[in-house]
Amino acid sequence: MNNLEILKNLIVYNPVNNRIRLGRNIDGGYIIIDGYNYDFFISGGLCEVSFEEAFAKKYSNVPGVAFDNKFDEPINFPKNVKYIKKTVGALNDESNTNFREYLEKYKDVFIKLDVESGEWNLFPVISDLFVNIKQIVFEAHNILYLPIALECIQMINKTHYLVHVHENNNGALHTIENIIYPDLLELTFIRKDCEINGLNTTNLPIKDLDYPNIPTKIEHNMNIWPFNSK
Repeated sequence: MNNLEILKNLIVYNPVNNRIRLGRNIDGGYIIIDGYNYDFFISGGLCEVSFEEAFAKKYSNVPGVAFDNKFDEPINFPKNVKYIKKTVGALNDESNTNFREYLEKYKDVFIKLDVESGEWNLFPVISDLFVNIKQIVFEAHNILYLPIALECIQMINKTHYLVHVHENNNGALHTIENIIYPDLLELTFIRKDCEINGLNTTNLPIKDLDYPNIPTKIEHNMNIWPFNSK
């Protein structure tokens, strides 16, 4: 895969609404765009639960589910979020979920996803239902060299704007045309019925909003094409 091709599909736009952080100020917290309403919440992958707890508190009237295959006992989320022990991916059976049953029922869904490359198996089987996702934030693994990653981002770009990108500094780095790019990114997309204000010109990472996933490791400058148009 041509690395430049995936970068061409990761152009970041400036949201009209404010960016806010949900979850802790290390790995597990994510930037979302504030000011929208949702009818359902789906979380896939739980390294810890600060994001889920913060979302459930902020949107206490929104029902939701959280999936992981690591925990046998129910996790004590607020009552509006239910934990289900399943693996997130392409399948939908007693041990696996691909979210289709929820995306077919609800029309303004928020999704948070951290499933260690399982996102690339999930997205092709729900791409016809992307229009029912109001906002999605996910950790994109091995994004610079997996052909399926490019295909999936191109699918999402048909219905959504990329409005925030953050380096997870626990991933690999690649040099493309003498510029260092991280291969593990946290991406925030909003549906195209949400307003944007041109291309992103905000410096990344954003002080007091973005934080290193690993506090003891360096974060890299993200004010490069295609993440910042300045």
